Amino acid sequence: MVHIIVIGAKRITKHTMENQNTLENCTPMPKKSVLEVNLKNHIIQHDLAMCIGVTTQTLGKQLKDLGIITIKHGRSALIHCQDARKILEARGFDFFQQIIAIQMLKGGSGKTSSGFNLAIRAHQYGFRVLVIDLDMQGNMTSTFGIEGSKQAALVSYIRGEKSFSDLIIPIEPGLDLLPSNYENSTIDIEVFSKRIDYSTLLKKPINEIKKNYDLILMDCNPSLSTLNVAAALASNIVLVPINPDTYSMEGLIKTTSEIARISDGRADAPALKLFYTLFDKRESTSREFLVEYASTFREQLQESAIHRSADVKTGTSTNKSVFEVPRAFVAQNDFDALTREILGLTKKFGDHHD
Repeated sequence: MVHIIVIGAKRITKHTMENQNTLENCTPMPKKSVLEVNLKNHIIQHDLAMCIGVTTQTLGKQLKDLGIITIKHGRSALIHCQDARKILEARGFDFFQQIIAIQMLKGGSGKTSSGFNLAIRAHQYGFRVLVIDLDMQGNMTSTFGIEGSKQAALVSYIRGEKSFSDLIIPIEPGLDLLPSNYENSTIDIEVFSKRIDYSTLLKKPINEIKKNYDLILMDCNPSLSTLNVAAALASNIVLVPINPDTYSMEGLIKTTSEIARISDGRADAPALKLFYTLFDKRESTSREFLVEYASTFREQLQESAIHRSADVKTGTSTNKSVFEVPRAFVAQNDFDALTREILGLTKKFGDHHD
């Protein structure tokens, strides 16, 4: 059991490695080949039970009452994401809409990998998710297994060649992607030459399609750009990953200053939220930066942190989330806790993880 880490009264993260993927005394279920199960579309019954604060057996009874059939996968029982949504709705959870821009003026902060795992976990909980790749390198697009160079990117919309909705491609039912490629490197030039109002550059098209989604997640490029400003102004949350190093602190200061500048006087200014990544409690530097972040940004810092883990890289390099990587217990617990916190599941049901 890994102990809870506390800074003052602020819980940073907690996780357990006991019984994460082991479910006992499950309701009998029909056998299905492991190869037929798409793990991106399913959540472990034990995880959903923990989220809503009931036992696996109690959840099993509710599944029976609703006529929901689970799938056997190893020693676990899996629930389809659409059925997970039914359970959460039956428990009174409101799938209220959130538009989030993940921004950080520093490369290597874990921005794309964190956004990818957050999107997949939200999808597994039944959220209708759209991921918008705004980085011209197209790392998020590649992580989803899509070859960006063969897809139309946002610049096609700005040029008037494509509608915004035409750029969206389905990944799974309830999970869509607007891809990116190096053509997006000309966006600032296009916006300037066409004198497009950056405050509506993304806000207008997103408003036209947002009714189709519960979560719209934008992966931004690590720079001060017109596109990043447009993304922030189209969002209700700017989510910033922070690391235990000086460059991250400098990038955070620049990012927060820019958000404050563009938000000045706006009634619809986005909220700022930070989450700690690449945390290693064995390193004194990691602990020291954690204390500094927690004392300086106490109100913005999320309680859930992401520990340094090779499983995150293993997953993204093979187009898989940590929830599809066997025995990635620490990373799975971390990203589950972060997803529940950001999307309001913890606020609704409390934190019931061991």
